[in-house]
Amino acid sequence: RVSDPLKFFRSFSNAGDRAQEHYAKAENDVLRDLLRSALGETSRYRMEDLFTSEQGESVIPELERSVQGLLTQGGTGGQSLGEYGIEILSVGIDRIVLPEETTAAVINRMGANRDRLAERYESEGRSKARLINAEATSQAERIRAFAQRRADEILAKGEEEAAPYLAKQNINPDLAVFIQNIKLMREAMAKKFTLIFSTSDYGMQLFDPEILKQSQGEIPAPDARQRAEAGAED
Repeated sequence: RVSDPLKFFRSFSNAGDRAQEHYAKAENDVLRDLLRSALGETSRYRMEDLFTSEQGESVIPELERSVQGLLTQGGTGGQSLGEYGIEILSVGIDRIVLPEETTAAVINRMGANRDRLAERYESEGRSKARLINAEATSQAERIRAFAQRRADEILAKGEEEAAPYLAKQNINPDLAVFIQNIKLMREAMAKKFTLIFSTSDYGMQLFDPEILKQSQGEIPAPDARQRAEAGAED
């Protein structure tokens, strides 16, 4: 902006009588050359610093402040812009234009950099996946081994506890078969239902009136065929 109209007029009044002509002369003779020189500061920065994928990490604001400082310090002949009655309030960069070959090289370089990053992340992901799989496999093997040991312990304990009962049943096989028959009827007839069966079926001979008559107060026993079947199952 024009901070001192008198200085500005004295510096550029020879351009003509109109204010537009004064502004045009200031732009062409002072500001344009000085701005072109100040923008040389861009070469001090790398492209990946100017254009970043993370918000707030670009150095463009720093570049803008640097350009503003150079513009303020001096114009042609080493004079400061203040001597022309001009004050720079702010500098904003909305785009950076590069030659086509430079742009292509920059894009290729940025693409190669992204490829390296992608490969690194993929490699890290594969490494972590292998570690996770190895840990999961190890834990699964430990769990299976523990479960197998526990199952073996339970089975051994069950066989140990069942041994005395099996021994007692072997003392009186008829009693053991009778108890199993009673248990079968109790479990099968827990609810009300209609059942049609033959008294010759295993476990159903207790319903045969003839067997009950022949028992004469003794434990009803199955016939020889049923004894053989019971022995085969044991």
